[in-house]
Amino acid sequence: MNELPPVAWEAPDPALFWVHDRMHFPDPVTPLSADMPTFEGFNDAAAAAGRPVRMRRGRLHGYLYTAMEPAPEGAPAPAVPQGRLRDVWDREWLPEIRRHYAWWDAFDPDSASPRALQEHLEESLRRYRRLWDIHFRVAVPAHDAVGAFDDLYREVFPEAGPFDAYALLRGIPNSNLEADVALWRLGRAAAGLPHVRAVLEGPPGEGGGALAAIAAAEGGGAFAARTAAYIAEFGQRSERDDLAAPTWVDDPSPVLRALRDHLAQPERDLEAEQAGLAADRERRLAEVRGRLRGYPGPVAARFEAALRDAEDGAYLSEEHNFWIDQRGAHRMRRVLRGAGRRLAAAGALERADDVFLLRLDELREALAEPGAADRRDLARERAREMARARTLVPPPTLGTPPPARPGGAGDRFFGGPPPGSDEPGVLRGAAGSPGVARGPARVVRTSRDAAALQPGEVLVAETLLSTWTPLFARAVALVTDTGGVLSHAACVAREHRLPAVVGTGRATAAVRDGQVVEVDGAAGTVRVIDPS
Repeated sequence: MNELPPVAWEAPDPALFWVHDRMHFPDPVTPLSADMPTFEGFNDAAAAAGRPVRMRRGRLHGYLYTAMEPAPEGAPAPAVPQGRLRDVWDREWLPEIRRHYAWWDAFDPDSASPRALQEHLEESLRRYRRLWDIHFRVAVPAHDAVGAFDDLYREVFPEAGPFDAYALLRGIPNSNLEADVALWRLGRAAAGLPHVRAVLEGPPGEGGGALAAIAAAEGGGAFAARTAAYIAEFGQRSERDDLAAPTWVDDPSPVLRALRDHLAQPERDLEAEQAGLAADRERRLAEVRGRLRGYPGPVAARFEAALRDAEDGAYLSEEHNFWIDQRGAHRMRRVLRGAGRRLAAAGALERADDVFLLRLDELREALAEPGAADRRDLARERAREMARARTLVPPPTLGTPPPARPGGAGDRFFGGPPPGSDEPGVLRGAAGSPGVARGPARVVRTSRDAAALQPGEVLVAETLLSTWTPLFARAVALVTDTGGVLSHAACVAREHRLPAVVGTGRATAAVRDGQVVEVDGAAGTVRVIDPS
């Protein structure tokens, strides 16, 4: 085949400001995943909230860029549910989400007629867009509420430290924490089964084979069944925001690695840690309310209202991720893989997973005439393009920069520009979680890289997904290239009392495996102690 031409990084529309969202999409994204209507869900939510912006998306050499543009004049605004955000979630949105999943789960793509499969794909896309409409209707006000509470806390208590407000939002139960605790309980159960433990601590094997070995071990049948139940309930997640990435249901290897980690730390009690966070929160709340008795009544009432909204925001920041980002992607992936199996059986693709190398319109055309739609050469070419994309370094921004603006809630989530450092060997980022820790660095880009992370090491990553929280059992601190104080990495680090510096911009490039670094989460600094 001919060599691919040199790449040119040109903005899809030079008049707009295009940003590569490294927090969610640090790696190249497959064409089909890039065509999913998630950004259209943002636009639906923006219209509902009366926000005067709309999102555009562009895929350039495999990397996803987004830009904001003014909303069209006269665009209709859908009705917005009234009431407290948590109440609307519990009363309207979560029941609707469950109905969507029941609809998906009742359909078998492998036994459906060709016409039924095509119709199911179109309806799936409509429902997936609706899920992401709900996603943004929840996520944006949730982060706004937490940021507003932090602002008010500093206004009421000017001497407050950078994490005092966030300490009042720790220890709130949510589904992601429930998944972490359930996995820890599995690890405790494995510790009491010598033959199961021997399999888990032995040479790592592929997920399905390792589960079979556990089931065959003495006393392992019930444990294997319990692990399978855990994966069915909590394994609807993957290590990347790309529908081509396997979930734990597809490949349970991350679960088995996490169980091995829990076995290596028999002294850890995750339930006690969570109970301790909740107790610390209640103690701090009592102290703050005691101080508020000396303030005018309207100030205390305003504080309590902001606290209530922030508690809802902290809870829903995790819940929407669990229910929409993870479970919705799992079901949309099942639909697309079912279409891929149909095309592979017809000879249109070599492998079912090659479906992710198609564009959405190409998939529609292929499903209309599977026997006459040979997409194998196209998939091979796209696979070459994806491989090349992984060797590229995409520019962080393209197009026309917008006017400078002060930091806001968006900056708390995504983080602003990384602060510079004139001090040799020192990286600066956003303060993510308080505490100081020192240890050898371990640069982790995938969950498979994470297998090399040793207890006592500092986890250095571009970004952090919810699937990586089991790594916190080994790490002494966390450093990321992306994110702000409200990013998922920072919020989860605070829940685990793990010092964290986020939004450094270049830690994965500037720090090497084995270098001893000191992480000061409150100061937002990462200091290389041993440059060797």
